[in-house]
Amino acid sequence: SHSTGLPLKVPVQGHSLSEISTFFPRVTSRIQVLKEEGYKNYLMVGSDATFGGRRNFYTAHGDYEILDYDVAIEKQIIPEDYKVFWGFEDEILYSWAKEELLEISKQPEPFNFTMLTVDTHHEDGYVCSLCEEEYDDQYANVIACASRQIDDFIKWIQLQDFYENTSIVIVGDHL
Repeated sequence: SHSTGLPLKVPVQGHSLSEISTFFPRVTSRIQVLKEEGYKNYLMVGSDATFGGRRNFYTAHGDYEILDYDVAIEKQIIPEDYKVFWGFEDEILYSWAKEELLEISKQPEPFNFTMLTVDTHHEDGYVCSLCEEEYDDQYANVIACASRQIDDFIKWIQLQDFYENTSIVIVGDHL
């Protein structure tokens, strides 16, 4: 819904969106508008991008270059047998994102870089090596850790040459 402005209220069973071949083919998304304006689109996720129909949606609505769990293995960002939680933790995702953004920013066309973090996913989130025990509740600790990581990432972006012409948009995944 953050890409189209439409609420995602479709009748699905489990995670069956991963199995459909087209995803809202007549809907125009902000991503398509960016593509039409010359932007190169990227999606980075720490899991398999096929989950939940993401690969289908982002491929059909903006011709995204997908950087996901399988690509991370191909690029040796993570070992072939590495898997935690949904794929790999946000700590690795942020590190990889920095590498990719430095390369992407050298290209002549403007870019849209969309990144999906998952450490705060319900129910209790994922406790990574950066998490501290500040609270009695695991989820509170994970959220505090995730907050520090996004703060560090934004501060890093602000130090980069490409920041001057950059907009950062943060949206949530669930209510």
